[in-house]
Amino acid sequence: ATAAALRRELDGRGAELARLGVELAEERRHASKLHGALADRDERLASLGREAEQLHLDLAAEASRAAALRDGLAERDSRYRGLEEELRLAKSSTATALRRFDSEQAARRQLDRKLRDLKGNVRVFCRVRPLVAGNPQALPLASSFADVALASATRAAHRSSGGSARWQAAAAGATFSFPDARTVQLRSPPGALSEADSLSAPAPAFESSSFEYDAVFGPTSTQAELYAQVHELVPSVLDGFDVCIFAYGATGSGKTFTMTGPVADRGLNPRALQDILAHAERRRGEEESVELRVSMLEI
Repeated sequence: ATAAALRRELDGRGAELARLGVELAEERRHASKLHGALADRDERLASLGREAEQLHLDLAAEASRAAALRDGLAERDSRYRGLEEELRLAKSSTATALRRFDSEQAARRQLDRKLRDLKGNVRVFCRVRPLVAGNPQALPLASSFADVALASATRAAHRSSGGSARWQAAAAGATFSFPDARTVQLRSPPGALSEADSLSAPAPAFESSSFEYDAVFGPTSTQAELYAQVHELVPSVLDGFDVCIFAYGATGSGKTFTMTGPVADRGLNPRALQDILAHAERRRGEEESVELRVSMLEI
């Protein structure tokens, strides 16, 4: 009985031992799985650590870049404030310059008016055409300007057209001289007028007569010299003043040459127009509005 009991106990212990072996194998398999999972987690943790380290490096780089951007922004803000100050000073200087310019313009206009008052609002110039070699009509043409001036100067005392013709015929043999820059002296041979003409058209002696103008231009005068006498009137047109320049004289006395002239030696008209356009362009550059209208009438 005792041996049977021991065998049963031994069989029970063997069954228990087998069960425990099965459990141990199961625990070993579970432990192996846990070791694999732990290794995977360690690897993942290492990877996350490397990623975290890289993120820290990237964060440091971004922080450095942000600091550089802040410094650059501060520098730009400082430069912007400096430019704003320069712009303010430039605007102030421009305003001062514009006020000074307006003051200078007003002073120039006032001086221009004074100059015209001193020189006279109406000025009369005399230009004598040079002699043309080989032209038998040269002397009458050259003296025609003075003939007209002479007729104008004496028309109050000599109204009839016949008398004027006789005076022009008498002046055809006259000679000219220029004592100064404002005087033309006319000399004619004695007896240029007949006794009957003298009685019907009394006149001063022709032997020596002087005529004064605001300026006299002799036969050797140039277009530039003539224009120099009137060029200061050109800006007055843009200031609103009325300016009129014209030539008066007999046929062939040189009116077209003086006012228009050839391309190589321009007269008053093209020179004045060129100056007006140049002054207008300068004023447009000074933010002044300029509008020009040109018309032409041929008589």
